[in-house]
Amino acid sequence: MKTFKAAKTQSGFTLIEVMISLALISVFVFMVLTYSSVLSKHSNINRSNNTKNRILAGVRDLAGMPASLRVSMRASANGAAINPQLLACAGGNPINSCTTGVEIPFTLYSPLIQRSPTGAVLGALPISAPLGSSTPMRIDTFGAPCTVAGPGCPLLVSTSFKAQCAPPSLPAGPPSPTVDLAPSATCTVADVIEVTYYVRLDSQVAIADPELMSFVTPISGSVVVPVSAISGNVPQ
Repeated sequence: MKTFKAAKTQSGFTLIEVMISLALISVFVFMVLTYSSVLSKHSNINRSNNTKNRILAGVRDLAGMPASLRVSMRASANGAAINPQLLACAGGNPINSCTTGVEIPFTLYSPLIQRSPTGAVLGALPISAPLGSSTPMRIDTFGAPCTVAGPGCPLLVSTSFKAQCAPPSLPAGPPSPTVDLAPSATCTVADVIEVTYYVRLDSQVAIADPELMSFVTPISGSVVVPVSAISGNVPQ
């Protein structure tokens, strides 16, 4: 009787099968990395927009807070005022040094004074940089200060102010709106101060990632505060 041996089945993979498998794995890895990159970019965009809106609301509140402007007026370093023009317009020092309608960059400070664990005064915390400053105030996508511009550190916060001196004293007769209500050109203490704030995308980040610029649009606004509420001084 003849017996038949079963044919041996081939084990392992051919070179072609290995190459196809590697190609499929490469495509899969590329898709995962691409998806992760897109997801990360959209997360940065969403966080940047949300943070921008939160920062804008916070800066708006502090810009209109007399206590913040009072600290900003009194802030000093090495014996010199950090915001000398604000000191002149709200503090009256030096006299007759405030000019109506001139936009002046300045640093806005938090009204809360930092203290050490032992209670020693450490100073005020800046929350903006002067408009056009070469050392801007950078904010990351979570709302914390940062130093190096990048997708995770994309926002800039800056401020400026304009003072308005009071109009001259009213004459005995009826006032003339075109003359008697116009503010004086200069004064020692201003009547009101208009603070303008800006929250925008860092230009370095915008150049590196133009898509962020399309979604994270700059926003600005302004508030008007009477000087008497800032320093207690009356216009003069």
